[in-house]
Amino acid sequence: MELAISLVSIVLIVASMSGKRLLNKFDISNTLALRGILAAMIVLSHITQHVMSDFSATLLVREVTLQITGSAIYVVATFFFLSAYGLIASYRHKGEAYLAGFFQKRCQRLLTPFLLVVIVYQIYNVITGTFEPLAIVVGLTQGGTLHLCPNTWFVLSLLIFYLMFWIVAKATHDIKKIALLLSCLTIIYTIVLFALFHFKGWGLHWFQSNLGFVSGVVICCYERQLRRIISAHKIAVTMLLIGGLIGLWLFVHIHWVAITIACGVVPLLIYCSICRLRSTHNSVLGFLGKYSYEIYITHGVLIVMFGFVTDPICFSLIVMVMVMPFSIIVNKCSARIQNLFNSSK
Repeated sequence: MELAISLVSIVLIVASMSGKRLLNKFDISNTLALRGILAAMIVLSHITQHVMSDFSATLLVREVTLQITGSAIYVVATFFFLSAYGLIASYRHKGEAYLAGFFQKRCQRLLTPFLLVVIVYQIYNVITGTFEPLAIVVGLTQGGTLHLCPNTWFVLSLLIFYLMFWIVAKATHDIKKIALLLSCLTIIYTIVLFALFHFKGWGLHWFQSNLGFVSGVVICCYERQLRRIISAHKIAVTMLLIGGLIGLWLFVHIHWVAITIACGVVPLLIYCSICRLRSTHNSVLGFLGKYSYEIYITHGVLIVMFGFVTDPICFSLIVMVMVMPFSIIVNKCSARIQNLFNSSK
């Protein structure tokens, strides 16, 4: 958590010191580089987690690897934040028309690349003799998704968030009521997942980052008021947010629940940083951001496929080199499939 706090705090301080008067819009163009950073961080985090035992020779290196691995929680929370913000912003802009064909559009974009990756992964399992259909079903009922495809839980979580949004938006058209009900449903869902963790042994990852989604819903709903506060009191807001994060960090050493709470605060700091930064564009990070979802769902498969490489440096380089072409291929193939499906109607 210390690494996440330090990085976000530095960016927020730099942003608050900029002479920029007008705040940046929190839109796709201004968050594409952020998505690229998140994609790179999640890959690095999971690679580090895989090879951690090989890098634990010194205390310093071990601490760095632990910090990198731990940052994945906040990366996922920020991805959830961006998804929630996008849902509310799109509904605010388009109104009820946004719900027309909502699941078809969202599920196509979410599931088509995912199913392609699942097929590749299961072909690999058949070739290596590790294909176990029963283990897939049993694993899903117990919160384990590795047999189906690494990081399946992330896709399933997004689908559940989409479903909750659709239900709430169908029930009421008032944006503030949508934000309230969706936040309450997400918190209830998180409590249920915590119970499954406590009593059934489900993983922490199922619930620890979920408050990032709540943060995205609330911030988008009350964005105008928040932007006025950020613009008028930029230094005070910076110090307050950083102070809150430091307080959470101190509380982490007493109770791990603080990490879950921090997942709702870190995206708020990132939002403030994007709004205040002088420039939010970078061609390399923007390119990564364009394929951030594909990078997320493909890198875990590569980690499994090349797990036989014993040298940690070689293993890390192979995964990092292979993840981009794999992600681009999945992106292009899924786009082609979606076009064929839509044109056949």
